[in-house]
Amino acid sequence: MMDTASPGQPVLDVWLQTVEMLRDPSHVRNYSQGDWLKMANKSGMIVNRLVMDRLDLAFASWIERMQTPQTLTQAILLLQEKASASVKRHYALQPDGSFSTDTLMFQAQ
Repeated sequence: MMDTASPGQPVLDVWLQTVEMLRDPSHVRNYSQGDWLKMANKSGMIVNRLVMDRLDLAFASWIERMQTPQTLTQAILLLQEKASASVKRHYALQPDGSFSTDTLMFQAQ
């Protein structure tokens, strides 16, 4: 399984969940490494391999994929502009809205 992931730190998590919800109202949440391990273990699976990585996201295509309305696109850009230094640094926020996010890949049986 591979997906984007929450970094697990509250401020970074809240920021990510907020921009994801604005982009896609059907978004549930990005789970952290701990969340995924807990769900896998609870279902009786054993995680054999786990790899954390980063994914660079081009803002224009990221927004376009979900046909995000212009008002919500502007809200995301405003959240990026007003983000704390730690959020800007973690997500490598770019002037055009592009950013980098955490990913998680694990293999389980």
